[in-house]
Amino acid sequence: MPRHNTLALFLLFTTSAVAQPVIDYNFSLAAGLSDSRLAPYYIQSNTGGKFTAGAMTLAGVEAHVATDTTARLTWGAGVEIWGGATRSNWFYTTTATDHAGTTSLTRQHERPAAAWIQQAYLTGRYRCMTLTLGQREQKSVFTGNNSSGDLTRGNNAHPLPGIELAFDRYRTIPYTAGWVQVFLNLGFFYNTDDSWIKHHTALAGSSITTGYRLAHKSLFLRSNPSRPVMVTLGIQTACQFGGTTTTRDTRGDIISQTKIKSDFSAYLHSIIPSSGGNATGDHYYEGNHVGSIDIAIDWHIKNGHTMRAYHQNPFEDASGMGKLNGWDGLYGLEYIGKSDAIVSNVVVEYLTTVNQSGPVHWAPKDHPDTFITHEATGSDDYYNNYCYNGYHTAGMSIGTPMLVSPIWNTSGVVRFNDNRIRGFHLAVEGHINSEWGYRVLGGYRNSWGTYSVPRGNRAHDTSFLLETTYKPSWLSNITARAQAAMDRGTLIGNRFGALITVSYSGCLDFKRHKR
Repeated sequence: MPRHNTLALFLLFTTSAVAQPVIDYNFSLAAGLSDSRLAPYYIQSNTGGKFTAGAMTLAGVEAHVATDTTARLTWGAGVEIWGGATRSNWFYTTTATDHAGTTSLTRQHERPAAAWIQQAYLTGRYRCMTLTLGQREQKSVFTGNNSSGDLTRGNNAHPLPGIELAFDRYRTIPYTAGWVQVFLNLGFFYNTDDSWIKHHTALAGSSITTGYRLAHKSLFLRSNPSRPVMVTLGIQTACQFGGTTTTRDTRGDIISQTKIKSDFSAYLHSIIPSSGGNATGDHYYEGNHVGSIDIAIDWHIKNGHTMRAYHQNPFEDASGMGKLNGWDGLYGLEYIGKSDAIVSNVVVEYLTTVNQSGPVHWAPKDHPDTFITHEATGSDDYYNNYCYNGYHTAGMSIGTPMLVSPIWNTSGVVRFNDNRIRGFHLAVEGHINSEWGYRVLGGYRNSWGTYSVPRGNRAHDTSFLLETTYKPSWLSNITARAQAAMDRGTLIGNRFGALITVSYSGCLDFKRHKR
């Protein structure tokens, strides 16, 4: 994030801290250790990209001024900063191929920054609309906290700076007698991982795109939540667009650089997909579009219990939206009970992405002299794109982490090498008593690689996490959390690791000090 933008956000935050009466703050210390270059799958997943290193000692501080939900016009702010020491990750890159055809491999090392801004944002709300400026972690608007991950947008990757306009919550549509509610959002964000991409793709014969933008929008409708049965139907889309594409030859020399337009029309095309016709000669839809069609049914049982069934259908183009991708998608069942119960939440999910509208993509207009005039719109290649470097930020998937994120690649390639997946995910959460809580996560995945680069043999992975949380009644500001996790299999390798986090939280209420 540019230094002057960070300073401006910090100054505005401190101003809001004086103007607003309540500040929630938190101090955290985290120490993790793994017997591998990266933290286990479940420790690093869906945590905003904070805990990826195989060994780390980190400290974090955050403060948030919440918007006043009772006021018509209000605003808030937040900041979160982390720093510390981490073990470096390693991977290999192909640096050059000489005239004799000999390829040289170089082992590269990278580690998270010694200190980084996780969040720095301002929010303003008028009536039902909220405007957010800056960098803020986003949770899925569809899946729960214990899900394996939202297919379009969750909290797996580091948040990007930008601007977003959204409803503050579901709002009742007028003239529907309270039966239909709506939620929508539209946001534009700026990519901040150019240095990470360049470091990972010092590849001979490679092509990378840097400086691109990301647009995200969603529209959800649901029935009255106070009724025993609630139905939710929605669509999410995201688009990577703009930037500069750099192509290198097999000796590692730059042979071309193409500036992709990011003017007003490009922003418009990211909202309403249409033909690009930009500097790359792209006569298809402009940018890399991903999305999902989401549907859920909630059954509100008496005494505060809820059963939920949901499905997300992924798409990269019209073939996925038309459900030509077979059974592809996320299928889930969730039980939501009382927060202090022995079992307060159970999630069971099944994800399959092996169809992808078939293995063949054939567009006759790409081959002017062909006699094959029929079109095949398959090989959707989820999260990958011919121009952009995959749907991720600094190697962490912006969508579900079950499609193996590029950070796991030892080859330095920043694409998703394993996006044809079948897998299960299980989560159980609850409280033993008022002080002790627990959470158990488990999952199993099979991968066949991608259609373009299939695996010769099916790869598999079994992952497991056990978490305990202790919040002593005699010191309610302290929360201690211990996690132990392991991975076993041929997909991401074998590892065992643990993470311990101790947090101190509090609230500054300036109203109490008024006389």
